[in-house]
Amino acid sequence: KSESNLETIKAESAGSDKDTTSVRYRLIDEGEDRRRGLILHCEQISLGRQVALKVLDRRDDDDGKAALQDEARVLGSLDHPHIVPIHEMGDDYYTMKVIRGGSLADLLQDGPLQREECFDLLIKIGNAIAYAHDQGIIHRDIKPANILLGEYGAVWLVDWGLACAAPDA
Repeated sequence: KSESNLETIKAESAGSDKDTTSVRYRLIDEGEDRRRGLILHCEQISLGRQVALKVLDRRDDDDGKAALQDEARVLGSLDHPHIVPIHEMGDDYYTMKVIRGGSLADLLQDGPLQREECFDLLIKIGNAIAYAHDQGIIHRDIKPANILLGEYGAVWLVDWGLACAAPDA
């Protein structure tokens, strides 16, 4: 049975030399389960900054590795203020900006949005979608849980795991 990536990261964070040549990330919080893996809250030791590290559940998941790398490449090709930026990609992980705040789904549990809030969100996410489409990318999983609301009114479209190239017009 292969070791999980979370267990490896925990060992590396604790200073073990198991399965690593250099320790680059220190685990802060185990984060959340996502479709094909985990999103961990880590510190990138070399820069002293916090990052979100998306990692596969298991290191031996070759299909998952390919899908994760595809997602990272899509994110890496998109440079827009409302699309979460990627920092680094490895064989079975990638790191991105940490977004502090909740999702639109969380916010909607408190009731409907005010008209002005709704317009602001629609414009920001609509611009992100239009930009991605201009780059030939279709998100394919736009829903309130994939719209994160950050500090100072920031809005981010996340979870590009189902994204694909747009068909030629």
